[in-house]
Amino acid sequence: MSFKTTVVLVVVLLAIGAVWLFTRAPRGSAAPELVPAPMPATQYVFDPRPEQGEVVRVTVERPDKPKLVLERVESDEPTAGSPDWRMVEPLPVAAEGFRVTGLVSTLTGLQSRARFESGAAGEPSAAEAGLEPPMATITLEDKEGQRHQLEVGKKVVMSDDTYVRVAGQATIHVAKRDLSSQVKRDANEYRTKDLVDLKLDDATHVRVEHAGQTYDLARGGDGEWVIHEPLQAYADRQQVRDLITKLNGLKVGEFVDDEPVSTARYGLDEPHLTFAVTTETKRELPAQDTGDEAETQPAEPQYETVTAEHRVVVGWFADLNSENHFAQTGAGPWVVTIPASDVKDLAPNLDELRDPRITRVKAAAITRLQLAAGGETVTLNKIGGRWVGTGDLAELERAAVTDVLEAFEDIQAISYIDEPGAPARYGLDQPRAMLTVNATGSLEPVTLKIGSDTASGRNAYVQRNNERTVMVTSAAQTRRLAIDPLALRSRSVFKFPVNQLRHVELQRGPSRYVMESDAEGSWTLTEPADVPTDPANTRVLASDLVRLRARQVVAKDDFAQFGLDRPMLTIHFRREMPVTKADAETQPTTAPTVQVVEHTLRATWKDGKAYARKDEDPYVFELDESVYRVLTTELIKPLLFTFTADQVAGVTITGTGGTLELAQEDDEWKYPPDPFVELDQEKVRKLIDDLARMRVETYLAYRDGDLAAAGLADAPASVKIHLTDGSEVVMRMMQERPGELPRRAALVAERRIFRLKPEDCEKLLRGLDEYVKGEDEASE
Repeated sequence: MSFKTTVVLVVVLLAIGAVWLFTRAPRGSAAPELVPAPMPATQYVFDPRPEQGEVVRVTVERPDKPKLVLERVESDEPTAGSPDWRMVEPLPVAAEGFRVTGLVSTLTGLQSRARFESGAAGEPSAAEAGLEPPMATITLEDKEGQRHQLEVGKKVVMSDDTYVRVAGQATIHVAKRDLSSQVKRDANEYRTKDLVDLKLDDATHVRVEHAGQTYDLARGGDGEWVIHEPLQAYADRQQVRDLITKLNGLKVGEFVDDEPVSTARYGLDEPHLTFAVTTETKRELPAQDTGDEAETQPAEPQYETVTAEHRVVVGWFADLNSENHFAQTGAGPWVVTIPASDVKDLAPNLDELRDPRITRVKAAAITRLQLAAGGETVTLNKIGGRWVGTGDLAELERAAVTDVLEAFEDIQAISYIDEPGAPARYGLDQPRAMLTVNATGSLEPVTLKIGSDTASGRNAYVQRNNERTVMVTSAAQTRRLAIDPLALRSRSVFKFPVNQLRHVELQRGPSRYVMESDAEGSWTLTEPADVPTDPANTRVLASDLVRLRARQVVAKDDFAQFGLDRPMLTIHFRREMPVTKADAETQPTTAPTVQVVEHTLRATWKDGKAYARKDEDPYVFELDESVYRVLTTELIKPLLFTFTADQVAGVTITGTGGTLELAQEDDEWKYPPDPFVELDQEKVRKLIDDLARMRVETYLAYRDGDLAAAGLADAPASVKIHLTDGSEVVMRMMQERPGELPRRAALVAERRIFRLKPEDCEKLLRGLDEYVKGEDEASE
C-alpha cells in the first residue's frame, strides 16, 4: 500500500466514526466527551541517532563528483558560534563552519514521516526512489569512531520530502526534509571565504611590497611597532592593527583555479601587491607524566611558540571593469578573486602609518627641562616631586611648567618632509626655541627644535634630535613650546590676607584717591574728602590687590617698551603684618607688635593690553583686562544725579544734530515745538528713567573742576534737566578725540568733571525720530 493511500483510508475511517458517534447519542442527552487520539512519538531516520555535538567527521560521496570530506578542528579556545571545520578532500582548506554545522544538524535531526520496504505493494522500488544507486551517500562519524551512513534519494513528488535509507538497511524512509539543495552543494560552497585567518595580537611582523616600494614593520617586546623600511620611524599602533585587520577581513569573491599550471596568466609572478604577516602563537604543551606519584602539586604549564606566515599575493585585474583582482595565498596553490576596493586599502599610506607622536615622552616622566628661546637658556629640575629653577626662575609658575611638559608630550605631526632642503628653509638653522628633556626610563635626552611657521601661519616646522626628517605640526602646538623662559616665572604679584591691607593711595592721571580700612574691613575714602564712597568697588579693589595674579611675565627691565616708564596708574599701599612669636622673642619688649611693609604697583594700558610692575622688581607682568578694569574702577559713588525720574518735568538735549525738547503736561510727554507730534510715551519714560539712574565711568574732578581748561565751559552739546520744583540741572559734553561721541562731561553748577560710558552718550544724543510713534501706533 502506498503512503498516500494509507493517509486517505485513515481520514475516511475517522470521518465514519465521528458520524456514528453523533447519530447514536440520544436526543437531549449530553454529547460524549471526545478524547483525542495520542500523537505518535517522533520517529528519527537514524535509530539510535548521533548527537550533533559528537560528530567530528562528515563524508559526502556523489556520482561523478570528487569525495567531500570535512573534519572538525579541535580548538584550545572554544568559540561562541559554530565550531571550526576543515575540508580534507578534495582540498585541504578551512571550511565554513556554519555550513557544515547546518548539514550535521539536518542529518542528526532528520525525522521519518513514513517508512516502507523496497518493492512493497504500491510503493516505489529503491531504484524508483533514487537509492540504487543513491544520489549521495553521507557519512557522519562521531568521537568514538561510530559511523552513521545515510543514502539520499529523490525528492517525493508533490512534496518537500525526500526518500532516504540508512546504509545496510532495506527500509526506505520518507524524510521530512528537502535534502536536494544540500546534496547538490559544491565543495567550493563549503570552503571558507576568509582569505586569511589570524589573531591580531599574535602579529609580530608585517611586510608589504607595492608599486616598487617595500614597507617593513616589526613589533617589539614593549608592544610598539617600528617601521624599518622605507625609513626608520615609530609606527602608529592602531594604524598597523587597522592595516592587518583589512588583510584579515579579505573575502573570496570566486574560486578560479585550484591547480594552476602557471601563475603568470594571473599576474602573480610579478604581483601588483604582496602582503605578508608573521604571527607568533603561544601554545600550551600537553602535561608530561613523570610517573612520580609523590607529586601532589600540579606541574607548571609549559608552552611553545608557533610561528606562521600569512601571505597574500595580488595579481592582475580579473575582469574588464577592474572590479576584482586575482589573488593567491601561502596556504595553497589555488587562485581566487578578491574585490579591487579591498586591495586598494592594503596599500600603506606612510604618513598615516607613522606614529604622529613626535617626542613619545610622558610629561609625568620628565625629570629635567632645558629651554632655549629669545637668547636665554634656562634649566629646570624635578627634585622630590617639585620643579626647581634658579635665577629669574627661582619662583616658578607650576601651571606654566606643567603646560610646557604636557605640550612636549602632546605635540603631533600632521605631515613629514623626509628629504628636506637646507635648514634655513624651515627656520631650523636658528630655531626660535629648542627644548631638551630627560625622562625616567630613557637613556638619552630628547631634543625638539621649533622652526618657523609655514606660509599660511597655521602650521610650523619642527625637528627631533639630529634626525634628518622635518615634521610639520600645528602652529597652536608650537606656541605652547616656543615661549620666553620668563613665562615660566611665578605669576603671583601680591598674595596676603586682605585684613592686612590698611591704607591705599591711588593716583590715576590727575585724580588721587586715598582709602582707609577700619577694623571691620570697611573702606572709606579720605581723599578726596567728604565724597560718597562706592563700597562695592573699594571692596573688590582691595580683594584683587592683595591676591593679584598676572597672565604671565613678559619682560625684564624693559619698562619703556610697555609704557611703564610713564604709568597711567600708580597704587601705593601699606601692609600691616603681625610680628610672629619667633620675631617677638628677639625684639625688645617695647618693639611694635605689627610689621609694616610698603608696596607700589604701577600699571598702564598699551596696544590693547595691560602691563604692571611690582615695587622696584625688574619684571614686567601682563594683566588680564578684567583685572585692569578693577584696578581703575571708580571709587567714588558713581550715581550722577540726586533727583528721581518722577521729579523731572522736562529735558532739553542739544547736540550737533539739533535740539530735542521734551516736556511733561498733565502726565503726558509732549514735544513743545510741535504739540501735534505724537510721542511714544513708553520710550520717553525709559529715557527719563535711564537719565535719573545714569552713572559716571570715571571722575576727572569731583569738585572745583576747571571747566574752561577741560573745554567744557562753552561745549556745544548739553543736557538741561528741568525739575518739578523749578530748578534746573545743566550738563555739558564734548569729544575727547575727533570722531568719538562726546564722552567728557561736567555738571556746571557743581563744577564736577567726569567721563560718561559710550552707551549712555549714544542714548542721550538720539534725535526726535527715536521717540515719535510709528504710523501704525499713531492710527490706533
